[in-house]
Amino acid sequence: MKSPALLILLFVICLVGDLFSQSGRSDYEFSRADSVARLYPEHSLYNLKSLADKLTAPFANDTEKFRAIYMWVCLNTETDYDLYLKIKRKRLKWGDNPKALAAWDKKINPVVIQKLLTQNRTVCTGYAYLVRELALHAGLRCVIVDGYTRRVRLNAGGYTLPNHSWNAVQLNNTWHLCDATWSSGRIDGNTGKFVARYTDAYFLPDPKQFLRDHYPLDKQWILIEDHSTLQEFLK
Repeated sequence: MKSPALLILLFVICLVGDLFSQSGRSDYEFSRADSVARLYPEHSLYNLKSLADKLTAPFANDTEKFRAIYMWVCLNTETDYDLYLKIKRKRLKWGDNPKALAAWDKKINPVVIQKLLTQNRTVCTGYAYLVRELALHAGLRCVIVDGYTRRVRLNAGGYTLPNHSWNAVQLNNTWHLCDATWSSGRIDGNTGKFVARYTDAYFLPDPKQFLRDHYPLDKQWILIEDHSTLQEFLK
């Protein structure tokens, strides 16, 4: 007969595993993938196929492959706060003119990608682009999701201009969400400098949790049926 202490231990292990399953996170151990991601800190972004191959070759399952890609992007990309502010000002200026806003987006996107390729500095669009391209090179289905985010002082009170991009990725026939921009670090409010500080909070979270501060333009990427409306989210 198993001892009460052993039974309690087994119950805790099962409970933790169940929580991971419910959150959309598998029970994979990510230390190997994270270690591989740290092997190529200065890899050129002009050959994404080569980088994707190096990051994913050691792994057989899709989740570890994607983890290595995601971790590499988070560890080797910085948010360009000056570029972010410039884009924000322009989008606010042209927010009521869809044609002018579309023209501005078309003009600035090559700048965003060029800064990413040459300096490893970018904004959310660049993070999402890099995650998608590396994932596609690794044979994984991945898309960029545009939409709204909200924090204190950000998109609160019904403000309705889309302001962020993140990713959806299909792993083992199931779609998951992630945000490499918010995982990689933060901007110091006093200095305006990027502070690298990785967090797992936005790597394949429970869609319900993700919806607390991310709302996609295309509602298929909410990934749950019972969800708030956009106005409920913003308010």
